[in-house]
Amino acid sequence: MLSKTTALILVLSFVGCVPHTHKNKAGSKETVEHGSYVPRDSGHYKEGKHDYEFDHESVLGSHNVAEEYDHLPPEEAKKRLFSLALKMDVDGDKYVDKLELMNWVLKSFKMLTDEEALDELEDEDGDEDGKVSWEEHVAETYGMYDDDMVLNQAKDSPEELEMLENDRELFKAADLNGDGILDKSEYPAFSHPEEFERMHQVLIFESFSIIFELTLCNPVST
Repeated sequence: MLSKTTALILVLSFVGCVPHTHKNKAGSKETVEHGSYVPRDSGHYKEGKHDYEFDHESVLGSHNVAEEYDHLPPEEAKKRLFSLALKMDVDGDKYVDKLELMNWVLKSFKMLTDEEALDELEDEDGDEDGKVSWEEHVAETYGMYDDDMVLNQAKDSPEELEMLENDRELFKAADLNGDGILDKSEYPAFSHPEEFERMHQVLIFESFSIIFELTLCNPVST
């Protein structure tokens, strides 16, 4: 069993956000700044201030569970956090070391990704079959039912056209079996491409395209 001191340190690290009002998290499609995907820990410090909500969710691994904690009596919340501390102590040496805590947080990040991806999949899953086709994504994201409609609408909007093409490349890269449909195991790579190595090539190409366009618009004078 963990020593009371060690467990107390872990619990007190999160007492500041129990109870705490958790905001609804935006989907990953909104976690983009200046054309680049924002890392998950970008919200750890907001305007130079420590965000305890981020810490809370990083340990619990779920926005929904974090919201549940908001309504727990403080003593019950501490009790549950203590139980989590016991699970973090993988080697049972009565101490949660840095590696154990890091591995737990990484596992929590994956759980958060899966939870967010499932929420987005359900939003885009028009026929409610548990999968998302390219057509369903286009309909939900652009409010249109096929590429031709989007292309026609985007004639005067290069940004929207570029967004469509970027989405198409990400969709193809996430679609491992090439059936034109993303199931629950494939969709997280599409919604959170920055967290999947196989998606990085597409993201790098997008970044170079943005840099190239910026260079053309703002040539360096010599």
